[in-house]
Amino acid sequence: MPVDEEGLARLRREDHVVLLVPGVLSQIFDAFGRYAESVLNEKIRDALRGLPLVGEDMAASLPPLRLPLAEGTAVSFFSQVRHLREQGIAYVHMAEAEGFNTQQGVDHNAGAIAAELERLQDKRVVILSHSKGGLDTLEALRGRPELWERVAGWAALQAPFYGSPVADQIPEALARYVLEALGGDAQSLYDLGQEARNVYMQEHAQDIRALTGAVPVACFYSVYQAQPLHTLGAAMTALSVSVLSPSLLARISGLVTAAAAGRADRLFELLNEEINRVLGDSLRDVGVLDMLNLAISEPNDGLVPRQSTELPFARVTELSPAADHAAPVMDVSPFHNFWDTARRDEWTLEVLSRLAAGAAL
Repeated sequence: MPVDEEGLARLRREDHVVLLVPGVLSQIFDAFGRYAESVLNEKIRDALRGLPLVGEDMAASLPPLRLPLAEGTAVSFFSQVRHLREQGIAYVHMAEAEGFNTQQGVDHNAGAIAAELERLQDKRVVILSHSKGGLDTLEALRGRPELWERVAGWAALQAPFYGSPVADQIPEALARYVLEALGGDAQSLYDLGQEARNVYMQEHAQDIRALTGAVPVACFYSVYQAQPLHTLGAAMTALSVSVLSPSLLARISGLVTAAAAGRADRLFELLNEEINRVLGDSLRDVGVLDMLNLAISEPNDGLVPRQSTELPFARVTELSPAADHAAPVMDVSPFHNFWDTARRDEWTLEVLSRLAAGAAL
């Protein structure tokens, strides 16, 4: 699907703007990253305890080791925003807009999106939403035909319109605690549940058909199949074995005397160096959502089943190459990236340009 040159020219005009509506994946990735770090540290401490004489002391005094994350890791639309700037395309990122908080419920964010569209009333708006951002966008547009005329097109990327089984499996008490800590509320999780979404889609079926009949809407989904051997736990075990290899243990032994004399900082520095060296080999096959992908019985992207992403009368397209829920919007290094930055930016420009031109997707 090539970039539409006419659409690209339109996007560069002053009367056009791209509206980016993110989902909640950044917070999910952050939670997985913290879990990975905790598992990593425990594995390393267990291995250190096996060292003769001083292993237990070293394990107890080991400072927390952190995963090396580059700038922009797990930030939705991070590279795409930079690419849009380079192309001279104006955009609004709802993550930076007043009143929008992706950890809040659909009604809350829908109001913020509608307000932004009102503010952009002299523009032709091309919307790209991701995940829960698609539910927020749907509610913002549903029943508001006065907003439709300014929307040139909407690409709903991996949106759980009919819910996600993952949301149904998280205890409400835990969800409330975590989401409130992130500045949101449990309503945002409840809004993603399958039962709630099915009720919503049935109650508002007529409004939704009117919307998709008036506004060009394209729905995108992805599926992949994780390998059980590539789960996070298996990777962390392999990582601890790799880090504490015979060659490293020999060097650690040479530092034991120095560590006992107050040079433990050099030991920890050495461990960090080795971890950074082997981290890519240990995690490059591990998808950040692999455990969730294996837990969902239907074809899915790690969070959203394929059938949940469809809107009536909208064009529905599978993403290629295969992608998890993170691939089209963010880098998740050191975990496995299904798409690289170039593919992510290229796909985004292709879709936006074709929507702006009214071309087939």
